[in-house]
Amino acid sequence: MTLDNALIDKPLKVSEINKIIKETFRQSFYNLTIEGEVSGFKPSATGHWYFTLKDKESQISAVMFRFSRTPSSYIPQNGDMVTVYGNIDVYEPRGTYQIICQRIVRQGDGEILIELEKRKQYYQSLGYFDIENKKSIPKYPTRIGIVTASNGAAIEDMLNTLKKRAPSLDVVIYPCLVQGESAAEDISNQINNANLIPMCDVLIVGRGGGSKEDLLCFSDPLVIEAIHNSEIPVISAVGHEVDYSLSDYVADVRAITPTEGAVIATEGIYSDRVKLKTISNELSQLIKNILLKSQNSLSALSDVKAIMLTKVNSYHVPSPDGVNSMLNHRINSSLIKVSWLYDLISSNINDKIKDYCHTLEGDELKPLIEKKIINNEYNINNLSKDLSYLIRAKVKDKEQELAATSKELSALSPKEVLKRGYSIVYSKDGKIIKTSADVKVNDQITIDLYDGKLNAIIGE
Repeated sequence: MTLDNALIDKPLKVSEINKIIKETFRQSFYNLTIEGEVSGFKPSATGHWYFTLKDKESQISAVMFRFSRTPSSYIPQNGDMVTVYGNIDVYEPRGTYQIICQRIVRQGDGEILIELEKRKQYYQSLGYFDIENKKSIPKYPTRIGIVTASNGAAIEDMLNTLKKRAPSLDVVIYPCLVQGESAAEDISNQINNANLIPMCDVLIVGRGGGSKEDLLCFSDPLVIEAIHNSEIPVISAVGHEVDYSLSDYVADVRAITPTEGAVIATEGIYSDRVKLKTISNELSQLIKNILLKSQNSLSALSDVKAIMLTKVNSYHVPSPDGVNSMLNHRINSSLIKVSWLYDLISSNINDKIKDYCHTLEGDELKPLIEKKIINNEYNINNLSKDLSYLIRAKVKDKEQELAATSKELSALSPKEVLKRGYSIVYSKDGKIIKTSADVKVNDQITIDLYDGKLNAIIGE
């Protein structure tokens, strides 16, 4: 229904007049900018904001729906002077009207944004934000410096992330204020201090989220100059993803959160740790496969021995009995050792078998066989030494684990508890008394102490 329809000469229903008013308001009152004081602010469980915008003489209802806000949206407080941007709409069921806010800004924030934009353009003209001036973050830092408040969620998140991703890294904390009048001076001083004695390979400068006023110190000229002059690469990690400070532009790298700053600083170390773990898993599986294959091949070694002895016996050499006896003894000895150590040999035994078979076809059989046997014994001796060392190390580890477990169990034993001054009280029939309700006057009790027992009677 349009306004023209309302001009006909007949009575209107309430719903009809409300529709006409709604349409009129929508066509006439849009893209408004309204200033006023916030009153009766009430966020709903669904995430919408309901409040009243008023001045000294009048007021208007207002609502800001959840989908119109961003994570960094200013949250109004009762008594705040604000500027809202939006449209007037009518709620037909009640015949009431309100302003639907698309954006809300606390008065003064606009001036802040204008000043920051001017400052941004100034430093941009000086080349402070140029890509060619930015230093690369070292791939393998050994020590990381953090310029932030010494307590709070930001430093805790960064330390936890660094410990998880690169536990071998040293961390130096340069504590400072991160909001307030003296924060900018404090931050810049700590950046300069870090550069006086350059112990760190990279600096993370930042804090957690906050209002525009809270983050202003990271856009201060003192901080901008300190970051620009830093010989140590700087990661700016201020606020949340939607927050921007001038430190983000002048720093060598911008992180969307403090935690992300720790991630960027350790990217090289962490990625290599992941690669090494993957390679280790692949090698472990490869060795298992080879050892399984080797285990299956051991059954063929006895046949190889028979073939070798047959070939040796087919040759006529001086003192055949002595040579054959020596070869037979060495072959038997080698086969026994190989069988015992098959689960530690990571090379492919099938390839060795092929080598032996190929050698058997040669003309100078015995010298080559003897050479193979000697080399084999040398390798087996080395493997035996390695095995012995691994066994001793494993036994020592298990002994240490057993000792630690035994110590923990001993600390939890009842005797140890009693030794610290506690006691256990039993009733006459041997039940443990847990509360005063379990006994009455004149009951006989036994008190179990560390070095003996006491018998007593409950008095009044």
